[in-house]
Amino acid sequence: MRNPIFYLLLIVACSFSTASAMSAENIPANSQVVITGNPVQGLNNTQMQLQLQAQELQLEQQILQIKQRLWQLQQQAAVQKNQSAQQAETDLRWVDAKGGKVPANPVIAALANGKPLYICRSNYLQGIHPGQLVDKGCLITYSGRALIQTRYQILTGKQAVTWKPGSALIPFSRPFPYYNSLVIAGNPAAGNANFALPVQGGYEPDHPLYICRVMYGENIRLGKTFPDGQACNIGVEGAEVHVQASEVLFD
Repeated sequence: MRNPIFYLLLIVACSFSTASAMSAENIPANSQVVITGNPVQGLNNTQMQLQLQAQELQLEQQILQIKQRLWQLQQQAAVQKNQSAQQAETDLRWVDAKGGKVPANPVIAALANGKPLYICRSNYLQGIHPGQLVDKGCLITYSGRALIQTRYQILTGKQAVTWKPGSALIPFSRPFPYYNSLVIAGNPAAGNANFALPVQGGYEPDHPLYICRVMYGENIRLGKTFPDGQACNIGVEGAEVHVQASEVLFD
């Protein structure tokens, strides 16, 4: 004999099934069911189309705004690139090179036999020495010898530089207080826009080295000079030669 609880559970199950069937029969065929949490369900086709079209329009507007912002960023990048290029053309900069190669926009120091002469500098011992670019590298001088360095830097940037007699370096070789007052007095902000400074090409432990050029034989040569500007040291056939009456590079 089965437990009475079994029959009780059976009666409850049958009652639930009958009530569910009656509820389903009472729902009209064209009724709309709304599921809580999903506002799209429960709308007819026309309303759903209108809502989707509104969302599509919003997305198109957002895409248009993104495209406009992207175009603005591209324009800003182009302007910055152009400004950087113009700045590079007006500033003097030393650019790494090797093996006789010449970087973009080099300063032309002079012409020799119709070919441009480029200013270079290279490390040697405890200093940096300016010199002249040749086929294989940078020709510099040191302690009576001429040396070719395969790794070097080339002076690049603006071409509107000035060459002055070596004696123009004398004021800059005086003690610091005098030099400092000279710079202040010659500052373009003080009304003297023609004031120029010598371009330092390198240094040795106790003094700067400047860039010079001089006529030697039938051609112009580039080399280095000391703060007194008395002579230009150039390399000739493996030796260091001191030549008077040189010119010094000013910015």
